[in-house]
Amino acid sequence: GNDSAATMIRRDTLTVCATLVSNELTPAEFGLQLFRLGNTYWQSLLDQPALVAVEQMNHGHAVVQKLQELGYKNLWRGHTPAGNELAVPGFKTNPQTRPALEGELLEAVRKNAIVVNDYRIVEQLFSYVRNPRTQKTGAARGKKDDLVLALGIGLYVHARELMDPVTDPNLIHVGARERLVV
Repeated sequence: GNDSAATMIRRDTLTVCATLVSNELTPAEFGLQLFRLGNTYWQSLLDQPALVAVEQMNHGHAVVQKLQELGYKNLWRGHTPAGNELAVPGFKTNPQTRPALEGELLEAVRKNAIVVNDYRIVEQLFSYVRNPRTQKTGAARGKKDDLVLALGIGLYVHARELMDPVTDPNLIHVGARERLVV
C-alpha cells in the first residue's frame, strides 16, 4: 500500500530537515501531525508557520480540511495559467504537474543542490524508475515512492514561491503526499 508522507525543506539551504511517513495514520491524524510539524518550524520573521503544500489526491482533501479546522495559517495554493491564486489549497498531481515536480527533483539531485540525510528518501530515489513499456514513472515493483513525490512537491513549490533572503532567511515548507492505506 501507499504511505502518507511529508518532507520538511529548509529553503535557504535546500536541506530536508524533517520527514514524516506512516501507513497507519488516518487523514485527520496525518493533518494533525502536519499541523504540529508546520508549527514546530515556525518562521519567526514572517510570524507564521511553515508553508504546507498537501497533495490533492486521494484523501488529501481530508488532510487540508483538518488543517483548516485546526486554523493552520499557511497552506499553499496553486495558481491558474493567468496567475490567479486557486481557491482550494493544495498541489494537484496531474500530467502537467508531475513532470514539472520530477524535473525540479532531478535538477536538484543532478546539481547536488539538495541535502537529504534520510535514508528512506535516498532508497526511494534509487528505486524511482521509468517503465520502458508504459513510459510512466514511479517506484520499481515492490518499492515505494511517497517520500520522493512529497520531496518533489516541496521542490516544485520552492521553485515557484518567491523567497526574499532579507525577510525570509529561514523560510521552510512541507511537501506532503497523503495516501491512505486501507
